[in-house]
Amino acid sequence: MTAAVHGFYECAMSSPPAARVSRVSDHAEVRGRLLAAVRRVCPAWLADDADDIVQMAMMRLLDGRVQEVNSAYLNRLAYCATIDEIRRRRAMRTVASEELPEVKAENPSADPGRKADDRAVATAIRDCLAGLLDNRRAAVGLYLEGHTVPEVGRLLDTTPKNAENWVYRGLDDLRQCLLGKGVAP
Repeated sequence: MTAAVHGFYECAMSSPPAARVSRVSDHAEVRGRLLAAVRRVCPAWLADDADDIVQMAMMRLLDGRVQEVNSAYLNRLAYCATIDEIRRRRAMRTVASEELPEVKAENPSADPGRKADDRAVATAIRDCLAGLLDNRRAAVGLYLEGHTVPEVGRLLDTTPKNAENWVYRGLDDLRQCLLGKGVAP
């Protein structure tokens, strides 16, 4: 057997290296290892937010169920936290870019004048919504879809007070715009 082949068999037959285990209570070490794991799995366009992803992962880790972690656990935690951040950003982009659905008449056999009025109101609402600030437009759109103000805050990942301000100021702006277009409640 050649020396190279013999060395391969010795390496292959030896026991694997011991997994590095860290206590969760050692925050600095765990955070450093978690940051390295996040940087390995994080896409380039999200790399600037690696610290935020690590913070979310640390919050999951510190919920008290785990006392010690190994590299595999930290890698999986980093992967899941990164995927969650990507999903959250996609949801934000989707919520912000959605338009209101077409307003349909309750009775399909309604008179043509009523249908034209309904279309004019829907067009006025869409035009006024388009003129709102981005955060207010997203908040009002969700509110008009039936979400509560706290749900709007969670969906837009903001504080409850910001969500409340965005919804109510946005509704006020929408009301003023509609009155300017001659559409009254």
